[in-house]
Amino acid sequence: MIEANMIGEFRDIFEYIPKTVLARDLVKNTGRMTDLINKAEKFSFEEIVQISSLIGVEYNIIVRLIARQYLKQV
Repeated sequence: MIEANMIGEFRDIFEYIPKTVLARDLVKNTGRMTDLINKAEKFSFEEIVQISSLIGVEYNIIVRLIARQYLKQV
């Protein structure tokens, strides 16, 4: 979906993966997870690596999605 440009920025991932599932795996409450999804640049490097492992996407691709989202917000 990323390669097909169906996911263009980090928050788009959650159209396909429930944020509650990822929040549980990262040991975050859903409110905090929502905040991080909206301000994805606040994820730590360790969390980005965990996310990439959990969803089976290379971490550099996750970083690119976060950067794209951040640059749209600036």
